[in-house]
Amino acid sequence: MRTVIGSVETLNGKFFAKDAEGNIIELKIGDEITQDMIVFGDEENSASANIKMAMLNDEEAVVVEANGERSFDESISFEDEEFDLDLSSEEEAETTADDEDEEFDEETESGDEKAKDSEGGSDQFAARDGNAVDVNSGLRSAKFQLTSHTFEI
Repeated sequence: MRTVIGSVETLNGKFFAKDAEGNIIELKIGDEITQDMIVFGDEENSASANIKMAMLNDEEAVVVEANGERSFDESISFEDEEFDLDLSSEEEAETTADDEDEEFDEETESGDEKAKDSEGGSDQFAARDGNAVDVNSGLRSAKFQLTSHTFEI
């Protein structure tokens, strides 16, 4: 017998369930969802179609939209499983996060709150006069030779 892990709570559109043996049934409100089922929407469903399934283990409801698909395998069934948290790795992660925060709280060498820019280059530009900026300035009195190139075919 299959393990029941949820049931259809609301239904808007046409949705089907495929069990482990490959049998496909159309779902109705109240139908049970068992472990190893795949719930999927009809190809002709509108974009607003959805199905909401309540899980028996008090998890949040699972929603499948329009033409979507959801597999109900062991990863979603947590009724009889116990979770052992590895506290050392959790504490290590918190310590690493704290270290990253402390990096930004350090004062700079000069005591300013603003951090020193670690990228190269200077933000100061040389003083320029108007002639250095005006591209036409050096060409006003320039004399050019007009040479034309002609090619004969």
